[in-house]
Amino acid sequence: MPGIGLAAKLATAGGLVLMGGLLWWLGGVWPRHAPDTPPRIIRSPYAARRYPGMPLDR
Repeated sequence: MPGIGLAAKLATAGGLVLMGGLLWWLGGVWPRHAPDTPPRIIRSPYAARRYPGMPLDR
């Protein structure tokens, strides 16, 4: 079967094109910008503690 070499080259080229497209898309999505200030998390000081027996001054 002489066409196996050509089919392998075409499959490799197709895989490289798909991988390049995936990396191009990921490069556009990945570098998200973080906010300038940290998010404000408002917690009640009277909420139930996660570990009730743990001392406060660790």
